[in-house]
Amino acid sequence: MVAQRLYSLNLESMNKNYAGISTHKEMPL
Repeated sequence: MVAQRLYSLNLESMNKNYAGISTHKEMPL
């Protein structure tokens, strides 16, 4: 299903975003 694929793609990008945010938080400038 197209919706399912879009959902998994969205989930993947959200996970990448979260990982980037958490690493950024751990290393404040």
